[in-house]
Amino acid sequence: MRGKHFSDKNNYYIDIAILSMYKDQFQRDKKLNFSFPTFNQKLTMLYRILIVFLLLFSSLLGITQSKKELRKARPVYINLEAGVSKTTFRDFANSPLFYKGNLASFSLGRTRVDSSRETTLDTYVAIGNTTAQSILQSGISNIGIYQIAYTRLYKINTPLKNWNTKIGGSANAFVSVRSNPSLLNNNLGYEAFFNLFGCLKLSRDVSRKSAKTLKIWFFKKDLKPRTKNLGIQINAGLLNSNLRNGYAYISDDAIVNDANLLDGYKFNFLSGYRMQSELYYTWVLSNGNAVKLAYRWNVLQSGKQDAIYQLAQHTIGLSLNFKTK
Repeated sequence: MRGKHFSDKNNYYIDIAILSMYKDQFQRDKKLNFSFPTFNQKLTMLYRILIVFLLLFSSLLGITQSKKELRKARPVYINLEAGVSKTTFRDFANSPLFYKGNLASFSLGRTRVDSSRETTLDTYVAIGNTTAQSILQSGISNIGIYQIAYTRLYKINTPLKNWNTKIGGSANAFVSVRSNPSLLNNNLGYEAFFNLFGCLKLSRDVSRKSAKTLKIWFFKKDLKPRTKNLGIQINAGLLNSNLRNGYAYISDDAIVNDANLLDGYKFNFLSGYRMQSELYYTWVLSNGNAVKLAYRWNVLQSGKQDAIYQLAQHTIGLSLNFKTK
């Protein structure tokens, strides 16, 4: 009993010491004022998030890694796409007007995919003219959009038995270049966005399993079995950064003969937002190649700087996917 009493007394003093420590800490915290994170704090936060992301990504890779034979058997496709992108953008650095237009879009990529895993490296270009109209001002702006993205997806088990569900991540670099002669020495604008996305993809096999006959009045056609796939993918920006100017595009570089394309530009960590989605339908040809019809949506904003840049795209594309393996 005496030993037990001595132990309880020690625990009592330990509890008193812990409570005293937290009391002192609480009193010190009350004297502190909240403030926005500094550049170094943002950088530290970014490093921590990246470490967590890489750890989760590595563990997921270890869990879902297939055998060597399965990796070798995974089909590889080269994707060539052409389409039309309805684009709207606004750059407060030179005008509050919305510029709208239909751009010609092209994409070249490589995909290694099966039901359990998917890896894609994709490049995208959209170019064309956009126009803005108002009572006091109108103008034409030529815009070029350039993007490269690398995506990895892994299958997970869900209650949706008829759907193949994959999750993963995507690293994306996006550059916008614009020229508007009506703005005189404000005519050239450009910015870059760097994003790490969290990705969710749902796909479903809608293949024709057996031969059928299609009859419409006097029209008759025999339909052979064909592999078809329907799917949707959503990318949400988790880490968003951008390279933007902090003022109107007025520069005296041409006068002083000292060109500096990034004069006055700032690299903003954890700034702005970005979202992407894709709805697609794919059918496989008899030679193993595939045709894909897709609708894509892309929206972004640079952040809460004085000169905000906003852009939205609605793209319809038709691609030929050539099976190389």
